[in-house]
Amino acid sequence: MRVIVAAVQYEPSFGDKAHNLTALRDLTAQAARAGARLVVLPEMATTGYCFADRAEIAPLVEPIPDGPTVRAFAELAAAQGIYIVVGMPEVEPATGAFYNTAALVGPQGYIGKYRKTHSFIDETRWARDGDLGIPVFATDLGRIGIVICMDNSFFEPARVAALAGADLLAFPTNWLGNQDAWRARALENGVYVISANRWGEERGTKFCGNSAVIDPNGRDIGLLATGNGLVLAEVETDLARAARTVALARRRPEQYQELLISSYLWHWREARRLPAGRPAVVAAGDATEPGRMADQVRWADKRARDRGWPKLDLAVFPWCDDAPDPGALAELARTLDCYLVWGAPEEGGYSTAWLAGPSGIAHRYRQVHAARGGDGFAVIDLPWGRLGLLLDADLLVPEAARILAKRGADLIAAPSRPAEALERLVHKERALENDTALVVAEAGAGGAVYQPMRPRITRAEVPGEMALALVDTGAEAVRAKELLRKLQPRWYDPLVKQ
Repeated sequence: MRVIVAAVQYEPSFGDKAHNLTALRDLTAQAARAGARLVVLPEMATTGYCFADRAEIAPLVEPIPDGPTVRAFAELAAAQGIYIVVGMPEVEPATGAFYNTAALVGPQGYIGKYRKTHSFIDETRWARDGDLGIPVFATDLGRIGIVICMDNSFFEPARVAALAGADLLAFPTNWLGNQDAWRARALENGVYVISANRWGEERGTKFCGNSAVIDPNGRDIGLLATGNGLVLAEVETDLARAARTVALARRRPEQYQELLISSYLWHWREARRLPAGRPAVVAAGDATEPGRMADQVRWADKRARDRGWPKLDLAVFPWCDDAPDPGALAELARTLDCYLVWGAPEEGGYSTAWLAGPSGIAHRYRQVHAARGGDGFAVIDLPWGRLGLLLDADLLVPEAARILAKRGADLIAAPSRPAEALERLVHKERALENDTALVVAEAGAGGAVYQPMRPRITRAEVPGEMALALVDTGAEAVRAKELLRKLQPRWYDPLVKQ
């Protein structure tokens, strides 16, 4: 089915619900006249966002579905024959609790609601975490999931919605900065993401706009940079279903039980024993045969020393179709006194990432997400930190990097085949969403070192050289993994069901 959808971009007048409702109804009607069958409004669109406490927002909250805002949008949906997702603050009459909520209404009236699961800073002052899970609603347009703002900083909510059959992911948001996470959620799940963001400034907080409709390949098919207005795009639910089937077929849920564990509720010094971290010199190259690997490692070691850094600690190389002799590379690692990681086919049909160090072959990881899957994920304690191993296809399956991060990986090495630009965007998100550095090496394309503290990406300065970076594996941001502390595993059961 082909359907036109709309993301509404709007700057609310803080606390002026009457004004906002009039403006939002006008924009929604405009979208309907343009042919939209589904219209998504921003997070907290009816009131603004930056409230100080419960007392300040209390006059503006409403019950759902029995409040005037949902009734008004339900009437508009019925009159226009459309579906509307509206973000607003909700009160639960039975408890008096407030929630950051999005309600879905359609031509027949109220359909359902989603309460934001992963709170951002501002709503923790007044709102309770959502208690409805991550529902998906069946409509004649397709199956609609909803996540709100901070939810999309974690892969889990969108993944749960995709596993429940979502074709379209409505995303009301008040996003502040880089929007690559939106595209990652679309690509890794094979769903359309309809991102309705606010813009402008409220109480010193600047919102970035850039509302978009994103296709299942992670590409923008509609975008509005700034100002009040609409993003209109045609979506095709059959395309989403085919893409979602491919994306979810890669999964190995029997390997994912750790996703249900709250492994970062306690400070890392109390919860786990990690090797002493320190600044480590890491490099990613594009060589696939031992002689050139040796040349690149020597170059990287010299360049590091020229910069006043310590010697090279880790060099990551790509997937090698012609598997080099592990013994030869182990000797190279011993001679150069560093660790080497590379990927190659292994007898028995495995795709394997090898780790060699000064004492020989230290570990091998047989890829979990492969035609012949290995039997588990790999983290290895080294003198300078805890290393995780993945291979290229694993990076498109967000569960893999999350499990390594939950095991305390400071850095993940991923030998890879050449990647598309949008796949590299996902690589960056893997580092950010897990507070874990990531080193990706690609044949013919060099490599990159992705660091989690505000996206820092190091690539080779000259083709044929290595990407060279200093990664502090003992940094508090890497060790504490604050984002992992905000996970809500009680809603993640679908991630492990087979």
